[in-house]
Amino acid sequence: MANAIEKIQEEHKDYGRVLNALRAGVKTLRGIEWRRQAGQTPEAGADYRATLDLLFSAVYYVRLFPDKYHHPKEEDFLFKAIRERRPDSADLLDQLALQHSVGARLIDELDASLKAYEKTHPDGLEALEAATENFVTSQFDHMSLEEEKVIPLAKSVLTEADWHTIDNAFLGNADPLFGENLEAGFRMLHDHIVKGLNAA
Repeated sequence: MANAIEKIQEEHKDYGRVLNALRAGVKTLRGIEWRRQAGQTPEAGADYRATLDLLFSAVYYVRLFPDKYHHPKEEDFLFKAIRERRPDSADLLDQLALQHSVGARLIDELDASLKAYEKTHPDGLEALEAATENFVTSQFDHMSLEEEKVIPLAKSVLTEADWHTIDNAFLGNADPLFGENLEAGFRMLHDHIVKGLNAA
């Protein structure tokens, strides 16, 4: 049991750091725009381009990491096992699955607003700020629901055999999709985004 739970919580922390970096990056763009309007810098300059590039990397990460790496393990293994042991948990698990779908739509909106801002800046910054906040808030709310409701429920109802299957999935043994190379790639991208945007 500890292996899967620890992995979920570790992935949530990593993902949360990227979400916070997204917020920080958009805040940096706002600061660049304030300085430009104040006449301190005539052009957006290198800081603007570097921050924008990191934000595109962050959007790429938040699009791929949950849907290709994290959510499939939750839905196919953890949520499935809970449904079998506790059919009355269907509403909660359906809500989480819906949030996964809504998250994908919010990523599309974030991606579109970032591309629009790149083309039209300084116009479009308010739309980017709103899309970023909508997405980031939704993701933190989603992870809180999993941490506060799903994990305690799983601990109380799943069997040792259930946990054996779930642990294997979360440790990367159930499907080549979750192999070490993919995890290492996400780790490198994660570190690049978090260090870059928090330093911007």
